[in-house]
Amino acid sequence: MTVGTGTGDSNERVRSLAHGLLQSIYHRRPDRIVFFGSDKSRETLDYLLEEAKREEKDIPEYEFIEVREVDRVNEWLEVFEEQMKKYRDYDVVVDYTSGTKTMTSAAFVMAILYRKEVSVVSGFRDKNGTVQRGTEQVITQNMYQVYDKLSIRRFKDLFNLGRFETAIDVLENDVVNHNRRDAYLNLTRAYLHWDLFEHEKALDYLNSEEVRSLDELEDVIKRNKRILGEIVSSRTGKRKFKYRPFLPDLLANSRRRASEGRYDDAAARLYRALELIAQVIIEEKYGDETDSLSPDKYSMGTRSTLKLNAKRRVALRDAYKLLACEDYDIGKAFIEDNRVMDLLTVRNYSILAHGLEPVNRDDYKKFYDRVLYYARILDKDIDSKIEDATFPQL
Repeated sequence: MTVGTGTGDSNERVRSLAHGLLQSIYHRRPDRIVFFGSDKSRETLDYLLEEAKREEKDIPEYEFIEVREVDRVNEWLEVFEEQMKKYRDYDVVVDYTSGTKTMTSAAFVMAILYRKEVSVVSGFRDKNGTVQRGTEQVITQNMYQVYDKLSIRRFKDLFNLGRFETAIDVLENDVVNHNRRDAYLNLTRAYLHWDLFEHEKALDYLNSEEVRSLDELEDVIKRNKRILGEIVSSRTGKRKFKYRPFLPDLLANSRRRASEGRYDDAAARLYRALELIAQVIIEEKYGDETDSLSPDKYSMGTRSTLKLNAKRRVALRDAYKLLACEDYDIGKAFIEDNRVMDLLTVRNYSILAHGLEPVNRDDYKKFYDRVLYYARILDKDIDSKIEDATFPQL
């Protein structure tokens, strides 16, 4: 309970203020009271105790915490937080009826931060703003709307950081009555599944009626759904060739991992994207898979160089060597690209590949640029498609 001194010099105003605070105590019947105020506030407290004694009412155990610099918000926040932590496991009511603007504002803010009940004594006020004796009414403020707004802000921050599971937890456990709660839940579930490459589930959630109500996201979701639709069609065999739609998704996923500082994860996705580029060409030009090649589809020189009659499977480097042997410029460029070879070595020594060394930011950026170079050779529209596969920001 914050304790002020009233305005003006009249003792009656101080007594009226003390009487109002006393009505709040009678109404709440606390086991313990922590009063906050200045040195001058002690007079109000004395009047409060005298009035209780005169009315033969018991005042519970209490303490008075004095702050000297009453207009310094940091001092108030510090003393309030100390008590909030002390009583964190108790039911706490914050009464901000009286006190300076700084004092009551700090009390109100701390109550919100710690999600405590907030109370104020209202009634008929005189020209000085003091509630008149006998008109007091204790009002409990409904803070759920405030708490929901704060939780929604936290949810959006988490969503924008890609922490989708935690964002869902905030919506399910901290948001009580927000008109977009269900829409945000389905939206977040969609991008959680997408981030895990569970594309069918992601598309189902994005197609939900709740998500369609988010008008401000209509354009980006429309672009996202176009990419997802192509991927899902590939997974379900509705497309003649399956690999191409996955490329922008892998590159966008890699960028998300890099934005989180997870460069080893990001590099692993780049490696897969680089491999995928060769797979796209081999699939679309020869109808082949890199793990089950048909030797008779390739030139004698290719079969001899890669010993395709003895083995019918090629990994990343040999896939590009095959394309070089078949006279594709992208294959020739790759096998002569010392920069990409160095970057592949960095990836191979990564702790998520075959070594123990982490991938750093600079090496990741170089790796991304080289993979993007080859992706652009394959698809001149790859940059816009990567944007189509990029998640929205709330």
